[in-house]
Amino acid sequence: MTLRQLAKQILPPFITSLLIRAARGEGRRGAPEWEYVPDGWSHVPRGTKAGAGASGWNVESVARTQRAKWDRFVELMQADGGTAPLAVYHEASTLTNDSLVAHHTFMTYGYVLALAARAARPIGSTSDRLSILDWGSGLGHYAVVSRALLPDVTLDYHARDLPLLCDAGRATIPGATFHDTDASALGEPRRYDLIVASGSLHYHQEWRQILGGFATASRRFVYVTRLPIVHHAPSFVVIQRPRAGGYDTEYLGWFFNRAEFLRGAHEAGLRLVREFLVDERPHTHGAPEQCEFRGYLFEVSR
Repeated sequence: MTLRQLAKQILPPFITSLLIRAARGEGRRGAPEWEYVPDGWSHVPRGTKAGAGASGWNVESVARTQRAKWDRFVELMQADGGTAPLAVYHEASTLTNDSLVAHHTFMTYGYVLALAARAARPIGSTSDRLSILDWGSGLGHYAVVSRALLPDVTLDYHARDLPLLCDAGRATIPGATFHDTDASALGEPRRYDLIVASGSLHYHQEWRQILGGFATASRRFVYVTRLPIVHHAPSFVVIQRPRAGGYDTEYLGWFFNRAEFLRGAHEAGLRLVREFLVDERPHTHGAPEQCEFRGYLFEVSR
């Protein structure tokens, strides 16, 4: 007998319902953290414009929350003289270095980073230099992760995010280059050895256009990870209300059908090198299919 079955037998139905809703992330108003929206990108979340799901990130509560946790994030990433697990999930309400999701995500990223650094090394050179564009960077967490994983590699770190997060990031990592427009990040003469989009591509309605920009701006590798994937239903749109993490906002995002996403990447000029599993499986109220997060390393096929 499962715990849910036992609870239904010994607890009043009202209490059982509250417990189930809490486990699924439904708040006091009955609105779940993740919810299917049948009207798709025409739905207008609070504080955003129609068709602009990513703009829900450009609010002060997101920047303020990330700034408040930044020092603790860096401290944990450097704990025990740099020997502690790299397992800090920076969007958690309380930061620790024992998140299996973060550890798996960062160790996988370490493989991608090492592959890109090796490919970018000039023939005959004994030193590694790597240019990175972190798409949807927040304050620049992947700059800290990259330096922890490959401390001997010289990084030219570029970050693309919305204006409020870029302003906060410039104060947090003075040596990084922050771009608050697509044209600045992807336009001529910008070229990168590796473009990383971690937990960010699905917030863009025109994701195929973004992937095309990645294929043009990357010298070789594009890594898209923490991407919500379904296998049977066509791609659909959900709304996310991340109040548990301290973000007083809501935004739209895709749940991608895997075959549709890979076809779009191929049409953008990207060849799949390897697929990765990411152990994130949020429950989404009313969804045609529950998602699992995955990662995809691509190589520019031109």
